[in-house]
Amino acid sequence: MTIRWQPHRTERGLDLVYMWATGSITKAEAEEHTRRTSAGGDLFTTPILIVADTGAGVSPEARQVYGSSNFKERQVPGAIVAPGAPLRVLVSFLLRVSGAAGNTRVFSNQADAVAWLEASMLKPDALP
Repeated sequence: MTIRWQPHRTERGLDLVYMWATGSITKAEAEEHTRRTSAGGDLFTTPILIVADTGAGVSPEARQVYGSSNFKERQVPGAIVAPGAPLRVLVSFLLRVSGAAGNTRVFSNQADAVAWLEASMLKPDALP
């Protein structure tokens, strides 16, 4: 698996972190993701857009990491783009058990995910 992190600004001016995921997320990658986005992490207050490539997945060890994580303290939204229905179902389940379902949504396409993040974070007068 390869996870790449990159700061990004949307067309409407929302600063976020873009995370690309290819292959199967490993335990070490899940631990890094959890550390960076949990309280005290460098991305705790930053909206995040995670885009999984076709064929991306979550290893059983990574599922354990995400399932035992506590994202309830995270107050900023996150959006996950999962191209296939099985991955969307798995991610939705992991969001519920980790406490992140309240501020993280799963989408089938990037445009909808970005629009939701912008609507969640930008002032209404900044939106079209």
